[in-house]
Amino acid sequence: MVSFFLTIATNYISNDSPGALDNASGLYTVWKMPQYLHNSPLSHGEVWFILIGAEEINQQGAIAFLNKYKTELNPSNTLVMNLDMIGLKNNPLEFVDCFYVPKKELSPFLLDLVYKSANELNIKIKGWYLWIGGYSDGFLFHEEGYKTIDFITKEASKYTHQ
Repeated sequence: MVSFFLTIATNYISNDSPGALDNASGLYTVWKMPQYLHNSPLSHGEVWFILIGAEEINQQGAIAFLNKYKTELNPSNTLVMNLDMIGLKNNPLEFVDCFYVPKKELSPFLLDLVYKSANELNIKIKGWYLWIGGYSDGFLFHEEGYKTIDFITKEASKYTHQ
């Protein structure tokens, strides 16, 4: 109990927030995307919007989702887009393009699609290398063989998970 109150008492909250980060930015995007797709529906695809938590504690939400729906999701035609820490003010949209040592490109198909789409829509976008690997929810899907892209603003890590 003492450690809880000590943590709360020393936590400084200000109005200098750089924007909605981590789950808040992803949640907003997942809320807005169905509205966009309602007005511009896909003709030959199905979109699932899922909200999963517990990334910070061994990806329990993603594991539970995969345990329940893995048989319905074929890795050869399922694309996974993970939205995590995407709302940092005055930064371009960023995504992780490579993991591991040695460097390994995540999904050439999705990387090409993202760069082409951003160019067509005149959106600033930047890929970056997460050399230590990572524990985003998208990482788990990648490990299971799905084409995956993780939208994560590198600079945002300075403000989250600290």
